[in-house]
Amino acid sequence: MLKRIASILGLALLAAAALSSPVQAEGGSSIASAPAVRFGQLETGDTANGLPTDSQVLSLWKLNVKAGDTVTIDWKAARGTNVEVFPQGTSDYTLAKATPLHRSGIGSTGKSQFKFVASKAGVMPLAFECLTVYGAPYSFTARVRHWNPR
Repeated sequence: MLKRIASILGLALLAAAALSSPVQAEGGSSIASAPAVRFGQLETGDTANGLPTDSQVLSLWKLNVKAGDTVTIDWKAARGTNVEVFPQGTSDYTLAKATPLHRSGIGSTGKSQFKFVASKAGVMPLAFECLTVYGAPYSFTARVRHWNPR
């Protein structure tokens, strides 16, 4: 009887621990399926699981911004990986012809940072781009500072 109670308590503790720990999202293979970036949280992904194109693989995320927000992205990845931010309104149907507003390549240390200011409110697609067909793991933390007109 004590073993049974201990087993039930052990399972309950495992379930509680699983529910209380944050789940890391993986980037999406489309803008529609892309997860929203959680500002201030470490996000991870692998472009091998992303959207294959003619010469690269994209792993997609959504940045929810307000006009005037300053967004800072600290990221790590293998050489040959870039990160791009597309304008609000870019969709899966327009992505192939869209021009990124901001782009950053990885440095020789495998770490990089870039900042930009959102000119208007909305969802900005964030794409991790690997220039090899094999893909590459990456991680990033995005932070936002909201514009204050005072």
